[in-house]
Amino acid sequence: MRKIYYLCLCFILLGSFKSEKSLEGVWMLAYKIEYPKKDISPIHIRSLYDFSEDTLWIKSFNHESLPDYGKIEEFNYKLKGNKLCIDTMCFTLKTITKDSLVIQFKHQYKVDLVLKRLIQVNKQPIPSFRNKAFAFTGPQYADSIDFINDSLFLDIGNNAYSNNRTKRWRTETYKSFNFLVLDMMFPTPFLINNSSEDEINLTAYYTKNKKFKLQEIKNKRDIRNLEGVWIGNRVKQGDFPEPPRPLKPQDFSGDIESDYALKIKGDSLEYRQYYGTSRRKWLLNTTNDFIYFPDRLDSKYGIWKIKELNKDELRVRTAIIYNTEKIISYKRK
Repeated sequence: MRKIYYLCLCFILLGSFKSEKSLEGVWMLAYKIEYPKKDISPIHIRSLYDFSEDTLWIKSFNHESLPDYGKIEEFNYKLKGNKLCIDTMCFTLKTITKDSLVIQFKHQYKVDLVLKRLIQVNKQPIPSFRNKAFAFTGPQYADSIDFINDSLFLDIGNNAYSNNRTKRWRTETYKSFNFLVLDMMFPTPFLINNSSEDEINLTAYYTKNKKFKLQEIKNKRDIRNLEGVWIGNRVKQGDFPEPPRPLKPQDFSGDIESDYALKIKGDSLEYRQYYGTSRRKWLLNTTNDFIYFPDRLDSKYGIWKIKELNKDELRVRTAIIYNTEKIISYKRK
């Protein structure tokens, strides 16, 4: 880890191109270029680099589970001509512009690290995200996400055929900069530029600064008919044959009139599949389109999508199995 930090310190080489004042400020490590093929790829663990006089502070947006989460590293540096040397390691500055900084180091091959300057803004309050759903749009991107509590968001848009629909989120602040961090494949920090009552404007840093927008979704499904007792059967999907009904256990008394049954009352949901019954606490997402079970979010059965609801019918997708929806169609009893 020390080597990575040292690599980034070579930004100070600016002293040989421009005054040190031009280097001062906060930069986001955005991407890297690997030679000789000049392959461009993102940096998985994004970091901020804050230059002030002869000191560099580095803040990483790493996973909350890591032991160095939240740490800000402090380094001193020395300039030797157009080189930055730390211990016995020296690096080269390639270019600097008003919004980009490129440094190069050589390990087994040459690598350029590219940083983007963050523009100083007046510090603003962090917008409210919890218990709100948003249309999430950007360059060639459109999705919808729901911040269902203070640490998890639910993908309610594009990720239709995935059972991994919940991921972690958080906000972080450094000086006057506020960030929304979404743990997708890797923690992705979005700079919060400004916000209004219904809209939040963000910037993500890569080869170009990409503008994103969160627009609050206020329409909600009418769920007045949800509570009650329902009986149903699985809806056949594609060419997959229906599994046979299991043998009736010896300790099961009575008969069942359908393969599936639901009893929903208050925050309790009693669910029967064939001869087995379970009872769980359940919640609705912000738009009332998803039923989720807080203690089963890691399970493929932890989030149900309401596909149809009226006074007589309830149709629910309870899981995705081999890219096929498992849909149960219920009738009110």
